[in-house]
Amino acid sequence: MTSKRQWQVGSIVALILIYAAVSISVRNGFGLLAFGDISQSLLLFTAFVLMFRNAVSTRGQIRLFWGLLATGCLLWATNLALWTLYEVILRQPLPDPFAGDVILFIHVIPFIAAVALRPHLLEEKKLYFSTLNFLMLLVWWVFLYAFVIFPDEYVVLNVSLYSPHYDLLYLVENLAFLLVLGILAWNTRGAWKKIYGNLFVASGLYAVSSVALNSAIARGTYYTGSLYDIPFIASVCWMIWATLLAHELKPPSQPAPSVISRWQMLTPRLAMLAMLSLPLMGYWAWFRDTEAPHLRQFRLVVALAAMVVLGLFVFLRQFLMDRELVRLLEESRSSLENMKRLQTELIQR
Repeated sequence: MTSKRQWQVGSIVALILIYAAVSISVRNGFGLLAFGDISQSLLLFTAFVLMFRNAVSTRGQIRLFWGLLATGCLLWATNLALWTLYEVILRQPLPDPFAGDVILFIHVIPFIAAVALRPHLLEEKKLYFSTLNFLMLLVWWVFLYAFVIFPDEYVVLNVSLYSPHYDLLYLVENLAFLLVLGILAWNTRGAWKKIYGNLFVASGLYAVSSVALNSAIARGTYYTGSLYDIPFIASVCWMIWATLLAHELKPPSQPAPSVISRWQMLTPRLAMLAMLSLPLMGYWAWFRDTEAPHLRQFRLVVALAAMVVLGLFVFLRQFLMDRELVRLLEESRSSLENMKRLQTELIQR
């Protein structure tokens, strides 16, 4: 381990130990609350800056990968900045419902889109296909939030329902991100395996800390700066370490295999499953849901709107794929004609 890397690891460990020491030694009060909110916000903003630096210093799929991760960290930091605004500056308790919950839920979507790019492989993929995949992923998760949580959060406030539903859906979202990261860490080698592995550990630690923290909030035993925040701080620090490691290693993308893999077929299959699930959820909302009629109607409208938007994206993706196929066929025909012309010239000579 180089001296620079040792200094980075030592600084990260020192940050975790300092936070843990303050959490243990300082009593619950405004001082601890201000320390917890401000330090967590600054730490996440630091992660955003470092990921943005990685995006600027790279190109292609790798730049998009770090750009999406930086976007997720920025949304995450925005959520904590709202906590700081209410608890430290305004000195008010968080409102219920809290707008930051939506931002916190959405911040995982760019993370999932980033790892789905597989930046370790050099694929000849148009940028608009990646953009469409991200937009479809965004619409799907936003639809789930609007269908499951939004009615009990904003239509009719019911904390006893929307809070556990939010925690469960947020856990499912984090587990989906962990699953993709785990597959990548298992199937790659070299520097990319180290990057994916460290991101996997950091995200797994955050998922565990999020479950413990949400359980403490439900029991009424959580306060900002408490011991429940230490695993969260450790997970963000580990993510920063993975970002620093990637900046030092600068691993290039490897050529993708020529054969069509199952991973390449995953996106259209997931889009198909998403489209098929929407009518089923709409049917459940109208015929099986036992809540008030206006809540059932709201869920049905959300399902219909998601069907229209996802249907447009699927149609646009298919149109672009057909146009790309026509272009490739035209190039193949032109190459065949050139080869025949060359063959004729060789025979004449």
